[in-house]
Amino acid sequence: MLGTLLTIEAALHGKKCWWIAPSYSQGTVAWRELRRMCRAIPGVTVSVALRTLYTNAGGFMAVKSADRPDLLRGEGLDLAVLDEAAFMPREVWADVVRPALSDRLGRALIISTPHGRGWYHELYQRGRAGDPDFTSFHYPTSSNPFIDPREIAAARRELPARVFSQEYEAAFIEDGAGVFRGLADCTAGTPEPPLPGLPYVAGIDLARTHDYTCIVILDASRGHVVHLDRMNMLSWAAQRDRIGATLRKYDARALVDATGVGDPVVEEMRRTGLAVTGLRFDHANKVRLIEQLMLATENRTVTWPAEYETLTNEMAAYEASTTRSGLTSYNAPEGLHDDTVIGLALAMEAARKWGREPLDLQALADCLPI
Repeated sequence: MLGTLLTIEAALHGKKCWWIAPSYSQGTVAWRELRRMCRAIPGVTVSVALRTLYTNAGGFMAVKSADRPDLLRGEGLDLAVLDEAAFMPREVWADVVRPALSDRLGRALIISTPHGRGWYHELYQRGRAGDPDFTSFHYPTSSNPFIDPREIAAARRELPARVFSQEYEAAFIEDGAGVFRGLADCTAGTPEPPLPGLPYVAGIDLARTHDYTCIVILDASRGHVVHLDRMNMLSWAAQRDRIGATLRKYDARALVDATGVGDPVVEEMRRTGLAVTGLRFDHANKVRLIEQLMLATENRTVTWPAEYETLTNEMAAYEASTTRSGLTSYNAPEGLHDDTVIGLALAMEAARKWGREPLDLQALADCLPI
């Protein structure tokens, strides 16, 4: 709202203004709000095709996207609003907007939720350090009088601490730091043989190249890992037989990472009578499942035996990073494995989907191809 009002005020005084968002769709929010507010202002004309509003003072307000920075070159600006700036490439500011402001001694409002410690964090620190060209402000969500404190408290309970700190406390979280917390409290209990009536589910990460295939069996009623098996350097037939024997032993329904190996492997497992469902680990799914596991470790709603040291070590080493496009990415450090982490994340998702459902003939039929 602050950016919207500043943009309108500047354009009404004949200034050249850009509102820049990370993508075209994100810019639609600002475009809609600018048009709504300008309906009450005489002399403002609209170009929908260019997403630009013109004032009778000779100023304009153009909504742009940062996904192709080179297309932003060539215009001198009086005001630039960079919305969700931390999610834009560095060159949008350094190579395009900053030089454009020099032409007209312009100003910039650079607003964002924090996202790692990239160029946006560097500019924020310049304001904090007293640089006369920058002023920095920090407002957590609790500063907003229009948001019910109960909603913030609910988010604190429901989100991983890392995500809550960034999204609600406006904290700059360093890449690679503390993805999974409370691991020491999550190591408890022992491996267990199958017991009648317990809702067992499984997460399976299939090997690629030199990786390991991993199967994690979870007692979904209490979030405890009762069995973990890793294997590599085995033929697919041997892996399939070993996985099948484990699933039948625990009468478990499984969620399988089908990325890379694809649907044919999952279909083959189904044809042998295994209750398996494939999940493609695209970026969005992986982030969702890893953050779900982060929350579970923080709240100690998942446990595993201390003897599964590989799982504990892989989770301790797991890292977060920010991609060039500004997205959060979770991965094992270069040269290390994450098969047990992915297996556990898949098992937790399987527990969420099917954990309280007994595995009956209808459930088996539902996961078989039509």
